[in-house]
Amino acid sequence: PSIYYFKVGSEQREPENLSEDIDAYCPYSVYYAPPLGNPNLFVVWIQRDVPYKIKMIKKVVSSSGGKMASSSRDATGPGNAERLSAVSGGVYLAFTSGSDVMYAEYGDTLYEPVRLGGGEYPLILLSGGNTNIVWQDSCGIYSSVVSDGWSEPDTILTEDITYNMPLVVASSNHGYHIGRVVRSGNLWRIKHGIKRNNGFTESLIDSLYADSITSPVSMSRDRIGNMHIVWEKNGNIYCTSFAGMVCGVYDTLSNTGLSKNPSIDVYGGRVRVVWEDDGEVMFNSKWLGYSGEGTVNISETPDGVSRDPYVRGNAVMWSEKGITSSRVFDPDVMDWGDILQFPSQDARYPQVAFYQTPHSTDMWLAWTEGESAPYDVILKSYKVVRVPYICLDLGKEEPSVFTIGRGGYVEYGEEAYESVDTDPTSLVYRIMGLDPGKRYRISITYYQESGEDWEMGLSGDVQANTVIPSNIPTTETQWIPELGYLDGALTLCIVKNVGDYAICSGIIIYEFEEEGDDGGAQTAGGYRIFGLSQNYPNPTRGETVIRYSIPRRSNVSLKIYDICGRLIKTLVDGRRNAGYYRVRWDGKDNGGRNVATGVYFTRLEAGENSASRKLVILK
Repeated sequence: PSIYYFKVGSEQREPENLSEDIDAYCPYSVYYAPPLGNPNLFVVWIQRDVPYKIKMIKKVVSSSGGKMASSSRDATGPGNAERLSAVSGGVYLAFTSGSDVMYAEYGDTLYEPVRLGGGEYPLILLSGGNTNIVWQDSCGIYSSVVSDGWSEPDTILTEDITYNMPLVVASSNHGYHIGRVVRSGNLWRIKHGIKRNNGFTESLIDSLYADSITSPVSMSRDRIGNMHIVWEKNGNIYCTSFAGMVCGVYDTLSNTGLSKNPSIDVYGGRVRVVWEDDGEVMFNSKWLGYSGEGTVNISETPDGVSRDPYVRGNAVMWSEKGITSSRVFDPDVMDWGDILQFPSQDARYPQVAFYQTPHSTDMWLAWTEGESAPYDVILKSYKVVRVPYICLDLGKEEPSVFTIGRGGYVEYGEEAYESVDTDPTSLVYRIMGLDPGKRYRISITYYQESGEDWEMGLSGDVQANTVIPSNIPTTETQWIPELGYLDGALTLCIVKNVGDYAICSGIIIYEFEEEGDDGGAQTAGGYRIFGLSQNYPNPTRGETVIRYSIPRRSNVSLKIYDICGRLIKTLVDGRRNAGYYRVRWDGKDNGGRNVATGVYFTRLEAGENSASRKLVILK
């Protein structure tokens, strides 16, 4: 017998013989993904020899990716909108080539790019379970949807756009949100509008008189549907938010007179903004509903040659001396990690996207490179360490935004884990912004220097008891039960069981995509009770996800009824094993027809248990 290696999804066609036909047994492998670079696979086995030997080798697992030609220098730019989106098993990329809007998809291989139409500045919009590519030309704004092939372009807005500044489009229950810069002579207007089925409403955000303007608007949606918009005016950076058409307060992020090209993203309850300022990339962030925490130079370029900033989640991208560069937030030190640079030449307009499951995290990168046409659109994929969703660095003078109750704080030292929240009896946190359509894993770190062992108990939506030795940072990690955040929030209570007071050094939450699919049981954490979650999103304009759990093998019925009690759709009807389940409903009845706008009810029956939830369909 021999030991073989095969990489699924690669161009490798035959397994590789690692033991070279020498009798070998009991292989064991460990996969390690460094923060940057190619992952390593360490393989150990017993080799029958005289005497027996333990053998180990290291396999370097190369990155995936591809290359496409484009006649546009800004094929993947600018960084004001999402043009790269990671999905299960691959990635979507929208880019331009001359006057053509192109779409490319990478799974195990790079598929031939598809031309969607004439125009420029395409962006990717994931809405209602569909993938939309949105773009513009001098006459309007258009969208094409992938569903068994690409649909014919649908016109979102028809208007003579006198100046083709790249716009940004997002989606919510209100409709299409459009952020753009409109020119009339030397008057430039920065606007936000909503396109609904019954018309288009737009409001003025800001305006200025100038011969030219160089920076497009950037916009991001939070998980309750509010829009956050950032723009540049006279070399300064401003930010505001919209709840529907209601505008919030204005924040000034930069007033140097040298700033341009802002990019914004809302992730993990934080609003993150980057921009270019005199050859450096600057970064500012804040918790939703709170003031900013100050601006930092994230590129730290001595000779000031950084440009094309783009932020997505906990990663910032930019081009520096023609090299694609990045920094990712490191939860171990609660600060930004080292600057990472990727092999590239004359690179511009980088994009980044992550796809994270409980077993792996894929980081996808795209950029445009080359000195002259045809330019290359580069697509790369790396396995990386887990990317955190929410990081709470506790033990500070000001409580965290998620803190409900604490007595004070203690600083034992300079390390991140040496600062702790304290309370005589219990610490309480209410963490918002969780998605019922995702899975979450929580890590809670404790630290104390009493010279004795303490014990902390977790109660609320997560439960555990943890012994904390003196002078040793101790971390409790477990899955969050899915029924604990059906309303999008997690309540966490840390109780002093043994010790002088309740303590907590830090809380990190990781967000994961589901690996199971419709109707598949999810058993993370082994926490099984009967329950029916609220569908997400709700209200919905198209596809929605319904989750339920059953404690034992049962006959299960999951059906949709209208407000008069008529059966609309049967989603599940049969026996199911105990576990968590996820079912998608596409908004169609049993006859395949789209249902009308209105209120409907989801009804779950399993054995003697039953539950109902209200859902709303909007058109």
